[in-house]
Amino acid sequence: MVVLSGSPVFLAADQRHRTRRGSVIVAGPDVPYGWEDCRAAPSTHLVWSWAQPPSLRHRLTPRTCWLRVAESGLLAELEEIHVCTRREIQRSDDFSTEALAALNQILGATLSRCGQGPRASGAGDQQRLQLAEQWMQRHLDVRAPAAALADYLGLSAMGLHRLFRQSAGLSPGRAFLEIKMRAAEAKLRQPQASVKQVALEFGYRHPGDFTRAFAKFHGRPPTVVQITTCRDKPHGHRSAAAAEKALKGRPRRGAAAGRHPPVESRARRS
Repeated sequence: MVVLSGSPVFLAADQRHRTRRGSVIVAGPDVPYGWEDCRAAPSTHLVWSWAQPPSLRHRLTPRTCWLRVAESGLLAELEEIHVCTRREIQRSDDFSTEALAALNQILGATLSRCGQGPRASGAGDQQRLQLAEQWMQRHLDVRAPAAALADYLGLSAMGLHRLFRQSAGLSPGRAFLEIKMRAAEAKLRQPQASVKQVALEFGYRHPGDFTRAFAKFHGRPPTVVQITTCRDKPHGHRSAAAAEKALKGRPRRGAAAGRHPPVESRARRS
């Protein structure tokens, strides 16, 4: 199964897994599972059901549930494979069996690539670190990114921790927090941004949790950032020339209140 849109919750083995576009789930035939969708934002999926499951690099048993994330390129390949699979099923001619067997192998190879990240390209530590930072910037709504990031880079949890300690001098969690909090501060400075909206966008279920994390990192609550930003903004949006023109067209003080009657009126009374 591949999630194309939405962020449904995948339920399996008494566990809840929040998914998103590109999430890939491979479940064995003995795995009971279900979906918990949001009515306001329905999701769409691609589904394959094979009598003979695809051959994967990761061992798949009847009770295995395997979750990964497909990057944009692999997601497009999976969509194309799904279209070809449905087309062959509808044809049902003398060549369909061979074609479906070939698609099964292609699907297995594509699924195995999901989550491998730069391992196949033999990336060095600096390149892995750069790819990790880019991944973090694309997944700011994730609360605990270590497992998914390790899968993407093709590292173990210990290898991921060692990579950040040796190359950046801090833990993966701390690096992700710094990226997230700086992005959140920039978001709060945008017009019409609210603390609640930013909190939800950055993966916090409750604005209070976001406020405490933000204040601990920046030394000030997010509302102070908003107030400071409002004070720094110039009042009004008119240019200097427009303001000068408006002042010239404004009536003199006193004339509008009738304090100085016209010259003609003073002459008549004299």
